[in-house]
Amino acid sequence: MKKKLLCCCQSVLDRLRLLLSGRYAVLWIVLFTLALTAPSLLNGLAGDDYFIRAVVLQNTEIPGVPASIFDAFPFTKGDPAVIRQGIEAGMYPWWTHPQHQITFLRPFSSLTHWVDFKLFPEAIWLMHVHSLLWYGLLVYIAGLLYRRFLSTHWVAGLATLLYAIDYSHSVGAASLCNRYAVIAAVFGFLTILAHDRWRYSGSKFSSVLAAGCFILALLTGEAGVAAGAYLFAYAVFLDKGKPMARYAALLPYVFVGVIWRIIYCGLNFGSLHSGVYIDPAQDPVRFVVDLVQRLPVLLLGQLALPGSDVWAVLPDLQAQIYTALALAGIFFCAWALWPLMRRDRTVCFFALGMVLAAIPFCATLPSNRFLFFTGLGCMGMIASFLAVALERPAWFITWGNFHKALAYTWIGIHIVLSPLLLMPLTLSPIFAHHPFARAAETIMLPHQSSSSARIIVVNVPADIILFHIPFIRAAAGQNVSPRTFLLSAGLIPVEMQRLDDHTLVVRTPDGLLAGVWNQFFRDPGEPVVKGRPLKFSDLSVTVTGVTDAGLPAEIKYEFIRPLEDHFFSWVTWSERGFIPFTLPHPGETVTLQPLSPLWPLKSLLLSARN
Repeated sequence: MKKKLLCCCQSVLDRLRLLLSGRYAVLWIVLFTLALTAPSLLNGLAGDDYFIRAVVLQNTEIPGVPASIFDAFPFTKGDPAVIRQGIEAGMYPWWTHPQHQITFLRPFSSLTHWVDFKLFPEAIWLMHVHSLLWYGLLVYIAGLLYRRFLSTHWVAGLATLLYAIDYSHSVGAASLCNRYAVIAAVFGFLTILAHDRWRYSGSKFSSVLAAGCFILALLTGEAGVAAGAYLFAYAVFLDKGKPMARYAALLPYVFVGVIWRIIYCGLNFGSLHSGVYIDPAQDPVRFVVDLVQRLPVLLLGQLALPGSDVWAVLPDLQAQIYTALALAGIFFCAWALWPLMRRDRTVCFFALGMVLAAIPFCATLPSNRFLFFTGLGCMGMIASFLAVALERPAWFITWGNFHKALAYTWIGIHIVLSPLLLMPLTLSPIFAHHPFARAAETIMLPHQSSSSARIIVVNVPADIILFHIPFIRAAAGQNVSPRTFLLSAGLIPVEMQRLDDHTLVVRTPDGLLAGVWNQFFRDPGEPVVKGRPLKFSDLSVTVTGVTDAGLPAEIKYEFIRPLEDHFFSWVTWSERGFIPFTLPHPGETVTLQPLSPLWPLKSLLLSARN
């Protein structure tokens, strides 16, 4: 019986090798992948897609929308006047840094969205078809790369399959605003292919093509920088030239990168004063500190489970423990791969490229949606490792149980689980967008009709929620300017004390800006000055108490009108969206308890029931 089972397994493996080594293997893998990601056609617009729509259609009446259709990714541009206008409109919280900047240079990506909204503005599913075609092209080019670098065709086919069905790619392939990452990877992979042809055959055309593709990768998105990781790894492990010639071949890309960075800075692109995004050139010390924490998390998210997105929702202590465990897991994988790396320089190329390609994405919170470049090296490395387990060379007998356990683990995760996760996760933009949709639907109370009235929002789970409201309402043809003002944000208890008819004091024990999801608009290392009033059109804000870390813990709000004046509408967040908030009486104190960390799921279930 055991012998028959072994023969059956061997027959299956032989058929798999034949299928993966076939002439059209890459094409059927592309078609299979497109079938798995087809549910994304149901997604519609989500999150930042609405901002891109406003830019392309030039809804410039919304504060902060740029006047150029090729500038679809500037969320804030560091202009104090525009920031002030956005705070008065309620898009940004009052604690937004006056020179806050998150703006990205992605003209080629912006052009693809302009094409979408010009050719089929009402057919959102066709925009998703457009995105899926880019993803299919990415898988095809990845297959060409693997065929180029892996001498055994079936191993190259296995690497292509692993890359194509990687569940990490679900959001990037399914979300319109993340299309830039796919396109940047397309041009980045073409850069590597052309560079290899140049160095292998001496083709001058290929050298020009490589530089041109690298330029397009950078103009598509900052993610294109990661192509340089594999160019460097190629020079170290695969280039057959003399040492000086190998690294001299990288100079054209260095030149392109320097020119791109000069233009990038000269046109005021980049990130400043945010706790979520870091510009490595502007704040290298902070980037290095965060790199130590985030790089192991990103790499483990690519190598195994869970996804790296989990790290950002953990409290500080648990996040540090997670980083330590991730580092241990990476060292274990490196130890298990070491015998193979000693014998195969291609595996070394994939491993070094994988690690270096993850570094640029440590400039923001870890997320698997950034792992298109990192996955190229990871899947090439894993496919080579699994090939050893399946073909069993002479030195395989030195493998211990830990090596074999890793092989089984990777088979379970990347061959069995990953395609099962990929299909449902392509619908994740719907889940992620649900809170923003509910916010836009419920922000205007039934009796609230005057665009000049002020909606006072007592609390929301994350301060980014209010930012999307004008863009979503504009797409629905609704009033785009409900003027809101946010008092506090976070999954924290909020104590509100009413001093008199015009004054409220809000206290948060952990302080505003506690938790990374409330640091989008301000770096917690640059807290609001205690005791200095911030005056707005119909109220003033004064921080009267801070935590040990300097975060605002007690804030006094003084309104120019009585709090019960009909000019104001008072709301707070619930699992059903915004609901009316009843003001305490003068001298009274009330406490709002935080929502459960699972509130997004509960909110989605409640909406589904209705």
